[in-house]
Amino acid sequence: MFKPLKHPFTTPDPQKTDWPKRMENWALFYLQRFACSRAGLARYLTQKLRRVLPKEEAELRAMLIETHIPPLVAKLEGYGYLNDTAYATGLARRLMREGKSLSVMRQKMQEKGLSKDDIEAAVALLQDNTGGDITLIAAVRLMQRRRIGCFTAPGRDPQPEKQIGILARAGFDYATIRAVSALTHDEAEALLDTLRL
Repeated sequence: MFKPLKHPFTTPDPQKTDWPKRMENWALFYLQRFACSRAGLARYLTQKLRRVLPKEEAELRAMLIETHIPPLVAKLEGYGYLNDTAYATGLARRLMREGKSLSVMRQKMQEKGLSKDDIEAAVALLQDNTGGDITLIAAVRLMQRRRIGCFTAPGRDPQPEKQIGILARAGFDYATIRAVSALTHDEAEALLDTLRL
């Protein structure tokens, strides 16, 4: 008797699937494309299981989340695919180059699931590498990106009120705003040179 072919993209039978192997493949494929923290990978795998397994398989889903995700994350960290310290350092450097204030940097790193120890270590390393005040450097970088303050195009009105508003909304305190507002173009470029090292 003729058996109808299964559609190649149908969801496999939840009870017959080798879930640990499938989850490891998901994790490896994700890590090929994105850098992430331990918590970020665990969050991704949890969301993937919730999408793939139907509501009727809630018990299987809960069991996989509790018993398979933590050992898999630990295994991948042991292989060197996950390193929260290196990820935090790279993320802190990227956020400073984007012109984020220190408070915004800490908040974004916490959202990525990084521990306070990793966050503070990354900030301290960034402080040592730049040799200056990272808040001041980040504020200057934001001024450069937004073309305000000493980076205003020649012939254009600097609009100090606009500059203060942009920096304040970005999370910089008034003392930092006053300090960067007083910088000349050469002084600001000298601060930005620490990012290029």
